[in-house]
Amino acid sequence: MSRSAFFSLFVLMNLLLVFVKIYQHNSVIKTSFEKQKVEIQKNKLLLSKDELLMKLLKLKSPSLVATYAKEKLDLQEIKLSQIKKLEAQEEENI
Repeated sequence: MSRSAFFSLFVLMNLLLVFVKIYQHNSVIKTSFEKQKVEIQKNKLLLSKDELLMKLLKLKSPSLVATYAKEKLDLQEIKLSQIKKLEAQEEENI
């Protein structure tokens, strides 16, 4: 192999390695950016989950349920003396 061919091959290989390194660096940056977007979306979803959980717990609170039953459904509290026990009737077989 002549000296000029070796030099040309050497320069070509160096250029190829430079382009491979640039491609690798761009891939790392792109992946890092995508990871950052996913982490932001994850944080938003966690905040949304916490807000929805707080709303659920608030809606399940006994005082709110009692207030809703009294005001919206017009239900009234009953006393223990108003409760009647019903006996189950036995069916007669013929």
